[in-house]
Amino acid sequence: MIMNLKQTKGELEKSQGQLQAVIHNVMDGIITINESGEILGFNPAAEQIFGYTQQEVLGKSARMLIPEAERNEYEASLSQHLHSSRDKTISLRGFEVMAIRNNGEQFPVELSASEMTLGGLRYFIGIVRDITERKLAEQKIAHLAHYDYLTDLPNRALFLDYLAHSLQLAKRNKCKLAVMFLDLDGFKQVNDTLGHDAGDLLLQAVSRVLKEIIRASDTVARVGGDEFTFILNEVGSDENAALIANKIIVALSQPLELKGQTCQIGASIGIALYPDDAQETDMLIKQADEAMYLAKTSGKNNYKFYRDVSGAQTDKPK
Repeated sequence: MIMNLKQTKGELEKSQGQLQAVIHNVMDGIITINESGEILGFNPAAEQIFGYTQQEVLGKSARMLIPEAERNEYEASLSQHLHSSRDKTISLRGFEVMAIRNNGEQFPVELSASEMTLGGLRYFIGIVRDITERKLAEQKIAHLAHYDYLTDLPNRALFLDYLAHSLQLAKRNKCKLAVMFLDLDGFKQVNDTLGHDAGDLLLQAVSRVLKEIIRASDTVARVGGDEFTFILNEVGSDENAALIANKIIVALSQPLELKGQTCQIGASIGIALYPDDAQETDMLIKQADEAMYLAKTSGKNNYKFYRDVSGAQTDKPK
């Protein structure tokens, strides 16, 4: 019997040692707290994640690991669980929350938690994983889905979302809105003579100029090649839209230095107005495109309103 007891004790000690080794070497943070929210266990991975040593956190409230703005929510959630039925056990998996490191840096974590009862007392075990890199990757993917990779301007999809939203506001507030379509003059020649890398540099330079000219409340997007579209919110009058178009044309007419050579480009711009010309996104873009084409065929480096398209068609010989 004594030998059996010794063998059982040895197996228990071995099992406990293995468990401690797993907890010590696992890559996820493991934190144990009691009903009062005091930290009772803090493995090396948790030390690395939060920047505290085990000695610094043992016996202290777990709220120290949570940003101040979210502590009330944490305490309310813990209180709710503590006052829930004893027949129910807590089980939480893959819950994303914000945490805070010893140096004050806030970061996202994925939390899984479970409850256990020992000696009539309730304990909570949290498994914490730092997901900062994953969140950054997700943000990068989301950004690439909505922004042009070369100029970092909104792409066509995001432009359409912005335009739909702007139209709703314009209808509600009974404001005038302008949609502009811009095509660069002379871009193909730069590409052909200086190469595509110079063309890319040119597009980036143009994008910077366009962002400086328009207001913060307006939008400029690159919708493909050397084509850009604009939303001018609450433009007020046709003259204001023309003023902005003219500023763009003047700015883009200035000589540019690319790869040690001076190049000259221009811009042809078409303008469609809400509610004067159309009231739907697709039609406004189509009309602005038609007005831009008229500007190109009328000598380039100028702007035209959509109403000029109708006038040009009327003036054609029958």
